[in-house]
Formats: sequence, C-alpha cells, structure tokens
Amino acid sequence: MKENKQGLLKLYYLVFYMGIGIYTTYITLYLKGEGLNSSQIGSITGLGPLVSMAGLAFAGRIADRTGKLNLVLAASFILSAVCALVIPIFPVFIVLLVTNVLYTFCSSPLLQLSDGLAADLCTKQNKPFNKVKICGSIGYAFIILFSGYVLKAHVSYMFVILSSVFAVSALLANAVPDTRTVTKSEKAPYKELLSNRRLFVLYAANLLVYIPISYYNSFFPIYMQDFAPGRLQLVSWASFLALISEFPFLAAAHILCKKLGNRKLLLLSCALMTVRWAVLALAPNAAVAIAVNFLKGTSDIVFVYCSTGIINEALGDRLKGTGQAFLGILTYGLARIIGNWGGGVLTDIFGIRLLFLYSALFPIAAGVIILLFRAHLPNKKRTIH
Repeated sequence: MKENKQGLLKLYYLVFYMGIGIYTTYITLYLKGEGLNSSQIGSITGLGPLVSMAGLAFAGRIADRTGKLNLVLAASFILSAVCALVIPIFPVFIVLLVTNVLYTFCSSPLLQLSDGLAADLCTKQNKPFNKVKICGSIGYAFIILFSGYVLKAHVSYMFVILSSVFAVSALLANAVPDTRTVTKSEKAPYKELLSNRRLFVLYAANLLVYIPISYYNSFFPIYMQDFAPGRLQLVSWASFLALISEFPFLAAAHILCKKLGNRKLLLLSCALMTVRWAVLALAPNAAVAIAVNFLKGTSDIVFVYCSTGIINEALGDRLKGTGQAFLGILTYGLARIIGNWGGGVLTDIFGIRLLFLYSALFPIAAGVIILLFRAHLPNKKRTIH
C-alpha cells in the first residue's frame, strides 16, 4: 500500500466513524423525545437488526463475488444517508419503525466490511491495522463530544450531520482499493465457515458478549438521564470517555497480540466486561456510571480487533468478505435483536439496573466457551500487520 493510500484509509476511518458514533449515541434519545416508551424503542432498535442480517449476508456475498468491496461500501453509505434524512420527517411509531429498519439494512455492512477491507490491505502491505482502527476511535470520540452541544436544542439535527458525514464517506470508500484475488467458491459459504472449528468458537463467544453490549448501546443514554434529567452533555461525556479508553489498547495492540496472543486477550476481555456490567448496575451516582466506561477500552474493542485478525488469518480472499459479514450478522444482527428487543421488554418489567447486572453473566459464559474449546482457538501470538 502506498503511503498516500495508507493515509486515505486512516481518513476514511476517521470520517465514517463519526456517522456511526452520532447514530449509536443519540438514536434512543431522539425516539424517547418523540414520546416512545421503552418497549417501542426496543422494538425499533431490535427489529432493525433482524433485517440487517440479510443486508450483511447480501453485501458480503456481493463483495466476494465481484471483488469490489469498496464499491459495495460506497453504495451502502449513499443509501444510508438517504434513509437518515427521511427518518425525522414523520415521527410517529410505525413510520419510525419502518424508516429505521431501512436505515439499519443499508448501514449494516459498514463496520464489518470496512474492517475486512482495511485488515486485508494492511496485512498484504505489512502495515499495522491498529493505527487505522485508532483513527476510527478518534472520529467517534470527536463527534459525540461535539454533537452533545450542537444537538442540545434539537436532537433531530443528528440526521443532517449523519447524512453529510456518510456522503463524504462514500467518496472515500470508493477511493480505497480492494486488492483481493477472488475466485469462485465450490461450497456453500456459510457451511464452509461454520465447519471451521476455530471460527465456530470465535463466533459463539462474540454472540454472547455482544448481547449486553447491544443493550448498553441502546439504553445507557436513558440510564444516564435517570441520574441527571435533561443534561444531554453527560451522555456525550460518558461516551467520549468510553472512546478515549480505547486508545491505549489500540496503540499497543500490535505488541499485545504478539506477546499475549489472541486467546489470552479475549479471556482478559471477558473478565473485564463482567466487572464493567456489574459495577454499572450498582453505580450509586452519575460519576460512577461515567467512570466505569473506561473499561470499554479493555472489553469489546479487544473482541473487535482480535476477531478481525483471526478471521482474516483463517480465510482466503474468496471468503474474507463473507466471514467478516457473518461476524456482523451475529454481533450487529442477532445480538442486537436479543439485547435491544428483549432488553426493551424486560426493562419495562425489571428496570435498567437489574438488566445490567444480568449482563455480567454473558461474558462469563463466553470465557467458559473459549476455555472449554481452547484447542480449537489456539493462543497464536500474531496480529494484523
């Protein structure tokens, strides 16, 4: 990869993560501001991922068949930008349900396929993927801090910002080359993926840890408003600090993966996620609820980074897009259905605190799976170059 292409890839991550950040942080606050209850919010955020599984599967296969992963991403950005502009036009439950489902379908490939494209480029050109990934965290952190003040008057302005960011992202994605050599697969792609025992264990662990992560992403902003009603800036600062916490890991990821190996890092991540959810459930005030977000930098980002590397290593060019897409189907599809939809219903019954406490059980289960099947997930001390 020429140096200018490396810089382009970093700029791409910096920009498109801004769009991901603003939607993830504020969509539930927008919906609540339109008068929707927790069950309705859970239905909207939970039904979308059901459709996104089809979107991820479709986008992954198209990218692998055509060898044009960058063009698939550009099209996804454009369609997502259009959907985002439509969402606030008719703010009633049934219309919001439909428009958010369309948005989720179009935007579902963005994170997973971008990681697949970037990891493949970095590996082939012996460049560190962590330096690209950290640019995404910088963009995410900036937009949620900046938007907390811009959106103070009208949360609905988020959709204008989101559409603008995604329009620029489409241009950048189109400029990033897809250098994979794609050949036709003779087997059913998902059967071939799941027959790989290493990937099967990895996929199962990811599903478990992402159920509480999905619940957190949707309901933490509402949880913060219970501590300090009307103080939207607290949500921005909590999310900003959570993103800042990712920087130390991403900066040292290249070294950590070489010294500790992927399996040990995943187990450590499971332990710290357990602590994170338990402390959040028992938080006595807003300060503690915000402070515990520092553990984000040692939890889900570790799973994202290590899982991307393992899939990139385990699969050839003809299945890398599908392999990354299937991870997204589980983490941003099935896990979000369970975490958002089921979590929304259970929140109306038990409350957010108790749901966060139960969330601590999921990373424990993921760690047990990794330990029981450690022979299929060797502690290979390598990382994405």
